[in-house]
Amino acid sequence: MIKNSKKVINKTNFLYEALFVVAFLLSSFWLFSAIRSENFSLELIYSQNGAYIFILSLIALTVSYLNRDKLKNWLSYVIRFLCNNIVAVFGVMILFQIVTLLFASGLSGYDVYGLYHAAMGDINSQKWTYLQNYPNNFLLFLFMRIVHSLTLLQILNIIAIDFSIAMSYFTAKRLFDKQTARYSILLFIATLGFSPWFLNTYSDTFVLPFVSLGIFFLTCWSEKSIAPHYRIMSLLSAGFFSSIAYYLKPSAIIFVIAYFLISILKLGKFKSFFISFLVFIIGALVFAMPFTLYKNNQNYVHFDKNKVFPMTHFLMLGISKNGMYNRPDVQLTRSAKTAKEKKEVNIKVFKQRLKQLRTLGYAKFLYEKYCKTVHDGTYAWGADGAGKTGFLVTSNLNPSEKLSPFIHSNFGSFLRSFIYTDGNGQGYTNGKNTFFYRFIAQIIYIIMIFGILLSTLKSRYDFKVMWLLLSMIGLMLFLLLFEGGRSRYLIQTLPVFVILAAYGYHSKFGTQNLKSRSKNK
Repeated sequence: MIKNSKKVINKTNFLYEALFVVAFLLSSFWLFSAIRSENFSLELIYSQNGAYIFILSLIALTVSYLNRDKLKNWLSYVIRFLCNNIVAVFGVMILFQIVTLLFASGLSGYDVYGLYHAAMGDINSQKWTYLQNYPNNFLLFLFMRIVHSLTLLQILNIIAIDFSIAMSYFTAKRLFDKQTARYSILLFIATLGFSPWFLNTYSDTFVLPFVSLGIFFLTCWSEKSIAPHYRIMSLLSAGFFSSIAYYLKPSAIIFVIAYFLISILKLGKFKSFFISFLVFIIGALVFAMPFTLYKNNQNYVHFDKNKVFPMTHFLMLGISKNGMYNRPDVQLTRSAKTAKEKKEVNIKVFKQRLKQLRTLGYAKFLYEKYCKTVHDGTYAWGADGAGKTGFLVTSNLNPSEKLSPFIHSNFGSFLRSFIYTDGNGQGYTNGKNTFFYRFIAQIIYIIMIFGILLSTLKSRYDFKVMWLLLSMIGLMLFLLLFEGGRSRYLIQTLPVFVILAAYGYHSKFGTQNLKSRSKNK
């Protein structure tokens, strides 16, 4: 009996160790690809002034090295100052968002463009095949239809992002401690709060508050010190908000799968696991059942199971030339008449491509796809759409009469030059000054990734850290297997990333500071 229990412990420890190793490797490659990002390619993006910027950067680095002790003290002071004035930093972020909204409001391209116009009634939603192919965007379509205003949608997007940022503080505080919570909210503010992503009214950002609430309530459920009825309410709430997240963006609930996988390893008792999982499902059904009932009886979109793109379609996209959305694959799936035929043709193409790549070729493909998916610190800002439906282009400025004096001012034109893309190009075509945004965003992004890397250098097996790391691994594996190729897909899991990064910094440098202080005493 004792020998069997030891074997179980050894197997469990092996799984724990494997989790940390995989997380370390993924975050190492992540950091490597971020450092090599084209957002740092001065000669490509800003060729006319590239030489001057290189010389100035060289001088700045030399001066910084010669004054490294002073620089270290100054950085420590800045971090302490920011941590002690989080409310003020949060206020400055909101001011930035309001100013950007007033002077740069516009409609995004790609899926957002079609969803918005369908919700406004400019496109006949009953005849529009998009929602029939991608029913996962129906909840977002309903939301847009109810709001019925681009300006209000962007205001609500600001609220969604800012609420998620605030929730990261309370979640990190419950998971770890107050200092980790401070680092977490500062990282979230820096990487997303001071970005123009709120202008893009899509599920990437609208799903964030529900992901944040799901993580928070699962954290509350894990606390044994809380009264039993509060714990049960927390688990029901986690299920409810995770269900909303699922119907906005199915891949957003990977943190739930990670939680229950780690839980069953930790508990070791299937009965306890089953009861907690059942309570979670009951909470999820509170939203899922009425929403499904409404969806099946509404008149906006006629859903046909034979027109829905199955998961095998996204698996096929995931092994295409760049692992991303492409029209030939979409047309192939759409041409299949029935749901069964769609799955068959998807699997057939997947097997053909896998056979052509072979083992080493597929490994190389996955590495290149991974780097392409995680390298961009702007979260692939401007990567989707072209021409009339470009990501954010001048032709799609907000038509609001109230915002018109701001949008069409000289300052409005100047501000948009930092975030708007070129409507004549495709993909990562830059506006006049977007290099500055890309460059700064990339530095912040690297800081976050380095913190995540530090979190993998564990000294003990911590359930909370393993849960967050497995959530990260789960998303990365999902994006490797299915449609990926853009850093935009990482936004949905930012609540996990910033808490991991904050824990990484505090666990390594926080303890070192305490040791150095004790030695000085």
